Amino acid sequence: MIQRSFEKALNKGEYGEQIVREYLESKGYVVYFPFTKDRAHAFDMLATLGKEKVIGLDVKSKARMNKWRKTGINQKSYNEYISFSNKANIPFYLVFVDEHPAEMSVYAGEIKAIGEPELLETCNSTRLCLWSLDRFIRLFALTNDMREKLIENSQRSYEYA
Repeated sequence: MIQRSFEKALNKGEYGEQIVREYLESKGYVVYFPFTKDRAHAFDMLATLGKEKVIGLDVKSKARMNKWRKTGINQKSYNEYISFSNKANIPFYLVFVDEHPAEMSVYAGEIKAIGEPELLETCNSTRLCLWSLDRFIRLFALTNDMREKLIENSQRSYEYA
């Protein structure tokens, strides 16, 4: 069994957030991050456009599934994002920074627009919410350097198919 490293996961996540932040800023958004890092937070970033549009985002730096052209998050997080979006009354986006060789891209979907997820229970009783990649909008392709940096911090226990 692979030994998980919190530091590697943190590095990969922060790098994915940097990639998304730079993309949003290039589109004219102003991006805000939580200052508090030692506790759970409702989102990875908020972004505003023209002081009028506000969106919430959570960035997942992870490759899609190997056997199916799908991606997902755990059900607990999904429920929290839906709740936050409803209470704050702002659109909430899931953004995936995906180093899988078949994708090598960054894609996003507004959580209420991507539709109901398919539920999958894992062997350790975690419930996952899954969606086809077709439900997401491709924002841009990763460069080879970006992909390599993500792979350096990957903790998959198997090769990409």
